[in-house]
Amino acid sequence: AVDDDCDADTQDLFDGDADGHYCSVDCDDGDATVYPGAPDPESSRVDEDCDGLIQWLVPTDEATIGDAVAAAADGDRVCVLPGTYPEATIDFGGKNLEVLGTAGAAQTFVEGTTAGDFVFRYVTMEGATSILRDLTITRAVAADGGAVEIVGGASPHLQDLVSTGCHSAQSEGVVWVEQGTPGFERVVFDANDTAGVWTSALRVDDAVVTLDECDFTNNTGITYAYYGALMVGVDADVTVRDAWFSGNDYFAIGLSGLGMTVLTIEDSVIEDSTFGAIQAGTNTVLTVERTEIINNGLPSNSNLGNGSSAIMSNGSGTLD
Repeated sequence: AVDDDCDADTQDLFDGDADGHYCSVDCDDGDATVYPGAPDPESSRVDEDCDGLIQWLVPTDEATIGDAVAAAADGDRVCVLPGTYPEATIDFGGKNLEVLGTAGAAQTFVEGTTAGDFVFRYVTMEGATSILRDLTITRAVAADGGAVEIVGGASPHLQDLVSTGCHSAQSEGVVWVEQGTPGFERVVFDANDTAGVWTSALRVDDAVVTLDECDFTNNTGITYAYYGALMVGVDADVTVRDAWFSGNDYFAIGLSGLGMTVLTIEDSVIEDSTFGAIQAGTNTVLTVERTEIINNGLPSNSNLGNGSSAIMSNGSGTLD
């Protein structure tokens, strides 16, 4: 016989709260509303379904996303109801949390209010179970980016996000990755801008990053930015799959050539960039497979000089 409740003084197959689940699998055998698979309301801070996650509802449990992140414990989930949320910088502080908009990015807006910083910061080795999804991040003003900072080996997963109307006063882009192995899935970078010289949307340095089904559209430089959409920087290795680049300023994509820089693009479209599709410097490896490169080049009245082309490369690579 198995001692299901680890108590020799009670009968085996013990179900103390009579909810139909033995104490060996019931995470609270004194509460009949708690059992594996039970309904787990977003507004409840009780783990009713025994999945190990506590859910925090914004603005019901906490008024702001930042307050909920500060109150949550590692492994918790922060659920954000539809609405617009002005937020100061949100630092996850090493906690692996899932933060999500319950109605999706089209109805859940996070407006950055702190000049000189990002809205969301992953800077303390947060891992792949740290998930940010189903939100629109907008109107962020920051000297070092704007929307999301991922540095110091942090490796969160960003999914079904939109970054729009964000601004970088420097050259890190509105999303900046340095070190780590973060993943991006169905992330939209639209109408962001920079006053710096490198990139308006996403910059990756010394990191291994995968971008799946991401869109980069209409990202611009206030004066000029070498790469309107994506900069693959120092010692970075980036794989892009099923992406759409459209209407971005200057070159849509750039490989800096500072250190060994690797970029693989598969099954994507790069179109209507004002200067060119891709620029690759020395010490770069570029692979482009099954990708359409359409209508990229200088306008006829431009005085920016020579170099307009679909791809400019001083490195090595393959086109398929």
